[in-house]
Amino acid sequence: MRTILHGLGACSIAAALAACAATLPATTLPPAPPPLFDGAYRAYVVIDAVGPGIDKSWCVAPGRVTINVVNNRFTLNLTPRLSGAIALAFILDVAPNGMFQTQASTAIFAGQIVGPSLEGLINGPGCRYSVTATRMGSATDAYPRQTRGERG
Repeated sequence: MRTILHGLGACSIAAALAACAATLPATTLPPAPPPLFDGAYRAYVVIDAVGPGIDKSWCVAPGRVTINVVNNRFTLNLTPRLSGAIALAFILDVAPNGMFQTQASTAIFAGQIVGPSLEGLINGPGCRYSVTATRMGSATDAYPRQTRGERG
């Protein structure tokens, strides 16, 4: 009989603990901050393609530039030589997944940052540019190789 009561006592203690645990407030952790892609990126902007009837010399690629990402935001300026073209100022916000996209006049700049690499395409009226960059201070810190769009 004593073992039965002892067993019942253990059950009632376990039940009491379970009831207490159920009434404790759940511990919630604050949400993780969004990733920061901040830093200086060594970038290379090259002509990737030109539209029909467009002279490649009208598409000006700045070549090597530095892109400074601050608070997941950066700006890239581009001035094509197309007749009537205006200077393009792309102001981009980087999403938590590294994606970015914006439009300046009739040109669209879209891409993504993954690890230390930033890559994107600028599709403008008559000219398309590729942008490849590496965050300075990363293991792969160097100007990217030239792409096919920049060869002769």
